[in-house]
Amino acid sequence: MKGESLPIPRVRAMAFNVGLPQFADVCVRRAINMAIDRKGIASAVLRHPGSAATQLLPAAVPAWHDASLTPHAFDAAGANALLDQAGWAKGADGVRAKEGTRLAAKVLTIANRPELAVMATAMQAQLKAIGMELSVEPGPAANIPAAIKDGTMQMTMFARTYVNVPEVIATIIPDFTRERSTWGTLNWPGRDRVKALTDEYVQSFDENRKAQLRQDILKIIHEEVPVAAISWFEHTVAVNKRVKGLVIDPFETRYWLHKVNLM
Repeated sequence: MKGESLPIPRVRAMAFNVGLPQFADVCVRRAINMAIDRKGIASAVLRHPGSAATQLLPAAVPAWHDASLTPHAFDAAGANALLDQAGWAKGADGVRAKEGTRLAAKVLTIANRPELAVMATAMQAQLKAIGMELSVEPGPAANIPAAIKDGTMQMTMFARTYVNVPEVIATIIPDFTRERSTWGTLNWPGRDRVKALTDEYVQSFDENRKAQLRQDILKIIHEEVPVAAISWFEHTVAVNKRVKGLVIDPFETRYWLHKVNLM
């Protein structure tokens, strides 16, 4: 027997309350994004090196994966330089501050997904290296949408499936076009631009135009970092060595048995 894996469009991600002064500047969100060692987390915590996210969704969903986007890469030095340029100076305790606001936050995670708290704790150490203080609070899944709804959310670490229905747009819309989503960002001003794009997308029958709209949506999310994708889930299948032609379905709905042969 052997195992074969495929990164699928289920994402472990971190979201920001962009309305807070420490996260309103896109440079801060980009710096935090750069300070996370995704490959290290994927290898040491998840034991799946290939699960490190380079953008929101993996290449297994080609319509919603843009290979032209610069992959998320670990660059602590670059993150520190970006924060310096943005005017966030380190204090005596090593935590950065600007105009009386400390670069600090509480991240809510989901207790029944135990890897999330471990990942968040790893990020806690990585973000400390760039002068950010992060506290981790595991709890019931309901805590996250409740905190988003009442506006107390600062950061969240959650798992999100983008193919509950076959068209990814059905999850993009609630996560990135509303002031208060259920699982995504909060108070992100870029939501209005994404909403204009998604409105056109769902009304269009022009496949070329829809492909361009997908690229535009992904680029905004990637560059403005309202949500930082940390890792993709992997669908792993145990396969007898005699089996050839296995196809792993990223939507987890079909086995494609008609493509399989026995040697």
